[in-house]
Amino acid sequence: MLEGLPRHLLQPTQQRYHNPGFYFQSAASQAHLRKQHAVKTCIEPLQQSISAIFTEELKKTSDNVQTALLAELRMDDSSPENGGYYGQPILMKTPSMGAKLASQQLSIPESELLDVLRECLLVKHGEEVIQMLTKAYNQYKKIQTMKRMIYFIANNIAEEHLSGGEYKRANDFFDRIAKSYRKERWYQLLTSVLRNSLTCAKQLNLARDFISHSLDLISIKLQSSQSEREALLEDLNLYMNRDDNQHLDGLPAPLDSPLELEMDSKHVLLNLKVQFDQPCAPVHASVNFRCEFHCHSPSAMRFQKLIVRFSDSQYDLYVQDTSFESLFESSSTFVANQTCDLELHPNGKATLFTFPLTIYHVQDLQCLSVCLQLVGRTSPNQQVHFVWRLTDQNVEYLKTLKNYDHRYDIGQGNFVERPAVKVTQPESHAKIEFVHCPPSLINEHYPLRINLHSNQDLIVSGTCEVTCRNSSSTQIVLVDQTDSFITFGQIQPNQIHPLLVLIKSSQPGLTHIHVKIKYGTSLYNPPQTSAESPPLLEIESDLSVMVQFPFEAHYQLAGARLAGHVSNTFQIVPNYRVCYYQKIINNAVTNVVVSDTTSNGGSLTSSNHRSMAGGSGVLSKDGFPCDEPVVLISTLACNTPFPIVLTKAHLESVTKSEKDDQPEMICVSDDRLDLMKVQSQNPSSPVNQQGDSLVGTKSALDHKDDYSFVHVLRTPVRGGKARSGSLIINCRRGDPFRTLLQGLPADLVSVIQNCPEICYESPLPNVLVYETSVSLSLRIPSKAVVGLPLSACLVLENKSGSLQKVQLDVGDSEAFYFSGTTHVQLDLLPWSQKMLRYTLIPIVPGQVVFPRVTCSTLRDYSYVTLSDVEKWSVFVSPTVD
Repeated sequence: MLEGLPRHLLQPTQQRYHNPGFYFQSAASQAHLRKQHAVKTCIEPLQQSISAIFTEELKKTSDNVQTALLAELRMDDSSPENGGYYGQPILMKTPSMGAKLASQQLSIPESELLDVLRECLLVKHGEEVIQMLTKAYNQYKKIQTMKRMIYFIANNIAEEHLSGGEYKRANDFFDRIAKSYRKERWYQLLTSVLRNSLTCAKQLNLARDFISHSLDLISIKLQSSQSEREALLEDLNLYMNRDDNQHLDGLPAPLDSPLELEMDSKHVLLNLKVQFDQPCAPVHASVNFRCEFHCHSPSAMRFQKLIVRFSDSQYDLYVQDTSFESLFESSSTFVANQTCDLELHPNGKATLFTFPLTIYHVQDLQCLSVCLQLVGRTSPNQQVHFVWRLTDQNVEYLKTLKNYDHRYDIGQGNFVERPAVKVTQPESHAKIEFVHCPPSLINEHYPLRINLHSNQDLIVSGTCEVTCRNSSSTQIVLVDQTDSFITFGQIQPNQIHPLLVLIKSSQPGLTHIHVKIKYGTSLYNPPQTSAESPPLLEIESDLSVMVQFPFEAHYQLAGARLAGHVSNTFQIVPNYRVCYYQKIINNAVTNVVVSDTTSNGGSLTSSNHRSMAGGSGVLSKDGFPCDEPVVLISTLACNTPFPIVLTKAHLESVTKSEKDDQPEMICVSDDRLDLMKVQSQNPSSPVNQQGDSLVGTKSALDHKDDYSFVHVLRTPVRGGKARSGSLIINCRRGDPFRTLLQGLPADLVSVIQNCPEICYESPLPNVLVYETSVSLSLRIPSKAVVGLPLSACLVLENKSGSLQKVQLDVGDSEAFYFSGTTHVQLDLLPWSQKMLRYTLIPIVPGQVVFPRVTCSTLRDYSYVTLSDVEKWSVFVSPTVD
């Protein structure tokens, strides 16, 4: 009926009787009282007398006295299912002779004897109590806040199983309840649970549970009496020192193997704290390891063995009690003088054991476990091992140790748990100093001087290892060393010993250099009893070096045509002009296109080194025609805080491994230039006809100085993206490490001075080459006189294999009177030329430009222009020279 109530009536409130579990619990309590009264009134007074009246033959046929008594009395319960009806008087069968004898012996009338026996033998009190408690348990289990009530009911269920003789089920209940009571430290409740568990262990012959529960009940933390503790100690001592074949009444069989008990901080009998006397210690120094035990027994307990295991097994401790008769069995090596009195003080008083350790290696030495052993004298199986595992505790402590502040060291009077010690190298007094001249340049053998200051240390010998941490393109070159490290000899205190390495990087960016020096010193000696070699002290340091290109490169590609009949003189076509500058993107050189900043024309030869500075202009084309000369103007601007000597520069074509169907530019001028002398780049300096500065020359480029040189390329005969190759630049520093050379030995100075030149590759941009069907060129003299006629010729050339229709337009001009065709449409045969001649009379002196010319092909609607942007000009003199 209670289980069928609506849910809203079952919600917990402040009154506990609103929960149906309360009523089931109350019913179980009444059933339990009825059982107690029945046992006290009927069973206990009559059990002995009833059992005495049975014959020996009856006892042999049945092991259960109650079953035998029922068989003798032949008692059958009447029910409506057997043909009766409710309220029908029940007539019991005539008692047998055994019942009559029992009635006479017990002085009970025969009519009342049957009722008494019914109450004793037929009513199952325990099952009714367990049934009600189970329903109450299920109701309380729905509420998370009633865990204590759940444990209480579960304990009552276990006690009913115990009173009914079901020891296995009762023991399972008690084990689960004891875990919760032990965790919550409800020692009063735990005491009764452990007593019942001990009874079950004896009945079920569970030797391990018997020992574990007996040890718990010995503790003074529990509510057991003094006499009970003494009796348990006596039974436990008798059990541990028994022979394997010896039988003891009321005690389980002997152990078949040693018993291992996992201990924690909440154990009621034994507690442990471990400590290294200092959190950090150098190698070869003495460290004290301490174990502090708290034994909560009423009298002193003596153990036979103590084993402490560390993360490094060579320091494991194997300790034996001084009064133990047998030898200490262990495959590991004993630590010297590790025998002591292993008797623990009673009543929770601390017992401290101290063991000195000498640690020879750098590590985080951790105490992994502590095992205290109770060993019997007669059998190797009669052993109890109390094991504390400290792995989790070590993890938390090592996290705290990283931020440890030695100013808060606690004195030896306070026992602070330290399950690990950080063993470090002895303190080093030597220091590392770097001397260099940043930045480093691409492919430069960059010298790095490492000064080792010995300070107070007397260095016997050592090694220096230099590595690069972040770049596989960096090479470490050791001077006069065949191994992967630098070796050095003795260094006196307060001296400086220089070491030299060369660093060569092929990619720009930050290079992280790591230096590790290991050395031996006479200031720290190992103990005389140690067979270990003296420790090597280590010092480390890091250095970040910026690697960069020595120059900022700017490239101008301009269309050109032959100027007159001179084969090595070209005239720039400004509307065919593309400019690039180099940028480092993801440690790679990238050429970025920009608008042209040069619009002045001029005549340049392949050997002319004049800088191409000019006014503003417009990028009218993004490529160049096929099979036409292109002028490459390379400008290198010094990008370093120190001077750079530019020695050589030459063009290199695409390597065979990179060649494919992509077209390639061809250099038609001298591809190798000797640049030992660099002209001054002052724009105001006058220059002679060869382009040399009249002010003077200098041998190196300072910061922000630039230098330009020219190559002439020819575009391929077919269109597409054409490769220009690479510019190979050779240079060196103008100021060769003056600060670095001070105080260096002569052999190291010669190494720095004889380092090879810097040679690196600067890739040139790819050029768009497009195919044109018609080309237009203008032939005009370079000088004219006002009023005197001059001849000019426009040349139209068909470069295709098909007929081209061309329309030509010539605009007006305020500087010339001219005669000739101004608007005409022509048909150009394949591979043919058409020349249009004009007569011009200049009317204005000075630098004047030719009239605007526009040429368009009517077949593919492409334009070939001689526009105002090109500024084809001629100088007009006012008079004849």
